[in-house]
Amino acid sequence: MCDAAHVPCAVVSGWATGGDRPPKRGRDGETSHAWNLVDVSAERGAPPRWVHVDAYWDAGCDGWTCSHAYLGLSDAEATLTHLAAAVGFSPACDVSAGYYDAFDLEAWDMGGARAILRRARGASSVEMRLPSGDEGEFRRFAHEVVKLATKTWRHDVAYRLVPGRNVLLCRKR
Repeated sequence: MCDAAHVPCAVVSGWATGGDRPPKRGRDGETSHAWNLVDVSAERGAPPRWVHVDAYWDAGCDGWTCSHAYLGLSDAEATLTHLAAAVGFSPACDVSAGYYDAFDLEAWDMGGARAILRRARGASSVEMRLPSGDEGEFRRFAHEVVKLATKTWRHDVAYRLVPGRNVLLCRKR
């Protein structure tokens, strides 16, 4: 799709995990996963702004909800779950494309979560990035947001967590 839209991109092959442990090289040196590096600079002639995009892990919806947790990652974010094989093309991806920031889906406190949930009242689901911290802190905050969603939406709420990305996915039951 990037080629068709004339957006500079490259395929990266390597290894990936679900975030519960660092990725490791595969047996016999074979790779087990692939993703893209994409230049998301907005204008022609602007300095390139490379990010990691894993369209496989963010391929549509799973029948439950959609997630954008693996779109526009910096090197630091990508290396939590992805390990590239030796490649000839390896630009620095030092900034995130900021999907959650761009769509105002970052809830750094309960007031921010409340605002996101109010905007999403008519939708069947919403995803948001929560404050970083240790996993226990993330889970505690996420559970408080789920309680708030139930109250705000006046609906039972199902949820999923993406701990490595601090993402909470909520949907109405």
